[in-house]
Amino acid sequence: MTGGKKYFDINITQWSYQDDNKSTHAISMQPCTYEQWNSYGDEFSQRYQSLGLAQWLCPVVNQTIDLQGKFSSRTFKLMKIGVSKCTGSNCATDAEIQAHITSYKTFKVVFYYTKTVLNPESMEPTSMTLDDSVYLQFSLTLGSTSNLFFEGYTINTDYSLTPK
Repeated sequence: MTGGKKYFDINITQWSYQDDNKSTHAISMQPCTYEQWNSYGDEFSQRYQSLGLAQWLCPVVNQTIDLQGKFSSRTFKLMKIGVSKCTGSNCATDAEIQAHITSYKTFKVVFYYTKTVLNPESMEPTSMTLDDSVYLQFSLTLGSTSNLFFEGYTINTDYSLTPK
């Protein structure tokens, strides 16, 4: 998006499979706000400003996105992301969209998410950081499909390795 005009529509759908039952629902997105990022602390609000995230999309506040399992699991929950030519209000003209596509040829969808960093040598052994290492690159002529998997870990400790 430049100058407030959009080139593409981004649609995100939550898919849930439980045994042989399938359900879907749309994940609502909105322009990212400073308040969303500032709630994570100064580092995040600075990144919001430096990356120009006001022009990016974020999930609506307090919305839950469930990711669970894998293809072979009895319960499998995933997101599907669709990118299409902008239709509706605030879109660039067809000529501007075509010029943009011709100029850039490939595009990417970046997933920013918070990640907990462990540092047992610190007085505060955990901290949050913004991870931008997951992205999907595509071209409108060839498209792209990718499976991205996230894993969560639970670490139990008695804090005996941290300084006192």
